[in-house]
Amino acid sequence: MTTPAATPGILPAPGDVVEIQTPEPTYGYLLGTHMGPPAALAPGAGPRPYATVATAAGVRIVPLPAGGITAGADPDRLPTARAVLAMLADQAQRLRRRQELAEADRRADQEWRDSLVEDAHAWATANGLCDAFDDFMETHGLPGRERDFQFNVEVSAPVTISATTPEDAERQIAGADIAALLGDCAAEDINISWSTF
Repeated sequence: MTTPAATPGILPAPGDVVEIQTPEPTYGYLLGTHMGPPAALAPGAGPRPYATVATAAGVRIVPLPAGGITAGADPDRLPTARAVLAMLADQAQRLRRRQELAEADRRADQEWRDSLVEDAHAWATANGLCDAFDDFMETHGLPGRERDFQFNVEVSAPVTISATTPEDAERQIAGADIAALLGDCAAEDINISWSTF
């Protein structure tokens, strides 16, 4: 396996040969880097980079310092190409498993939340709680109970009445099926406005 060697002081790329001295030498092919927790829980300490390295003994995840990166490759100390592929397959399988478990946890949390909300609604209704309960739920990002809201809706649309005189047309529209008349109107010609009581 021919692999470019990393250069000291430059963040290595996946596939580079690295040697990291924290706290003992970790030597092998870099599989990837990610940001993780700081080395010490000190005020102002931010995340630091970590490296996933395929070594002859297996995969290791170690803090990635600014230095401590080797510039040379020693084939006798490196895992074989077959071993690296096996490690990558194992890491991919572990990642899929973690994703499956995370999704299962998310679904379980959602089911628990839905059940809790349903029980809270039933309890609030049984104990005659007012709309303040629903306002509380909505303030905390939870659905309130289904309620009836009244609106005053006004609809205006042009309709056509066949009549001999305007008076006759007014008499006809007064007793007409307005819903049927609106059904003949184009949607863009219907104006709807509403307000709460």
